[in-house]
Formats: sequence, C-alpha cells, structure tokens
Amino acid sequence: MKHSKTATDNCNQLTKETDLDKAFIQEPYIYQNQVTGIFRNYKIFTCRNGRKRAAVVVVKQIDALLIGQLSEEDIVVVVIIQGNLKFIATSIYLDIENEIAVDLNKIENILRFAKGRGLLVAMDSNARSKTWYDVITNRRGRLLEEFLISNQLHIANEGSTLTTFESNRGTSNIDLTIADNTIVTLINTWQCNEQESFSDHRYITFRIEKHKVITNDYNYHGIKYITSEEGFKRFDDNFIKIN
Repeated sequence: MKHSKTATDNCNQLTKETDLDKAFIQEPYIYQNQVTGIFRNYKIFTCRNGRKRAAVVVVKQIDALLIGQLSEEDIVVVVIIQGNLKFIATSIYLDIENEIAVDLNKIENILRFAKGRGLLVAMDSNARSKTWYDVITNRRGRLLEEFLISNQLHIANEGSTLTTFESNRGTSNIDLTIADNTIVTLINTWQCNEQESFSDHRYITFRIEKHKVITNDYNYHGIKYITSEEGFKRFDDNFIKIN
C-alpha cells in the first residue's frame, strides 16, 4: 500500500464492492506504528511495536488466530479456520536492505510450525527471477529460488502482460504467492489486476477452492506448478494481496 491513505481508502472500497474474505497487505498505512484506515469491523493482525510493514486483514466472520512467536513487524503469521479447511496464512515484507538469508531463516521457522498442514505466503520479496516471470534474475532471486526448491514450496504466480510492481524506477515481478504441497493444489484464478491500486504495486487476487481435479503436474526450474479442469466444485473463499 506504500503507506498511503489513498491506497487504503481504495482498498476499503474494493472490499465493499467485491466478495473478498481476506487481505494480505505489505507497507500498510500507519499512524504511531499502528495500522490505521482499515474498516473497524475487520480483524487486523499485526505484531510488535515497531514500524509495521505487514498485516493480515480478515474481512468476514472467519476464525483466525495470530501466531505471535513467529510474527513481527515485517512478518504476520495467522492460523485460518474456515469450515473444514485449516491452514497457516502469512503476509511478509522482505526489506531489500536486509540480507535475504536472515529473512529466509525466519520463513524456515514458519515451515517447521506448519509441518505440511497447509501454508500460504503472500510476499513482497524485493527479489527478481525469471522463474516468476521477471526479465532478469538477481542474487536475491537466486537465493530465494534455492530456498523454495529445497523446501518444496511452489509459486502460484502466473504469466501476465502486467508486472506486479511499476513506478518511475522501473517495473518488475517481485510480489509472490507461495504455497506448500497442501495449498498449491487448491489455488485457482491467480491474477495480477489492472484495477488502479493507488500504489506502485498492483492488486493480486486469487481463489482457494476446496476441490480440484489435477490434470497436469510438471516441473519448471525445479518448482512444481498445477493445472486443473473446469467444472470442479468451488469453495467460497477469496483472497487478495495488496501492496
């Protein structure tokens, strides 16, 4: 959200107009180190007392619990329980000024907690790689690639004519939707949206579906992608990641 009130107001309007369940936010609008501007009837999950750059917002009446021992200003880990679906949802901001290996160690702790029970990560990675449809691969991107492969994590991003980040500094695909073996098979209709976000990052939307028929399973740069048939039963559970 670029810490912008305008971007926050626009997000609020989006949640009113669409059937969204949850929002994964990086760089939220803050006042005195607290996320502000979000509708008060939404559950806002953040952690610690410093300048917050990550949040998870639950729009509807869904059971959610913050995992404080794994969360901090730039990482928010929440257990989501919705019907018979239970998984760990994480919003992460990776500071480009930080050594990425340190942040990857924190994500590894989240993986140990999840233990394959279902993990979804919405991340501003500040890392570039052709694996997630950028035009270059930089050092941060290579290290993140290796981490994802070694931990059997999968990138849900799909190719698009739009980039997830666009400013006067240039364009790139640095915003990632990552899932473990359990959740990746349920992700559908991932999209980088044309709708104005009033930020230098675009809205990313996708759906979690309870039942999918797997028709193809292949590897690209060591990372698994899944495709599926139309006509499977939809699970009424929408997600949006906002930068």
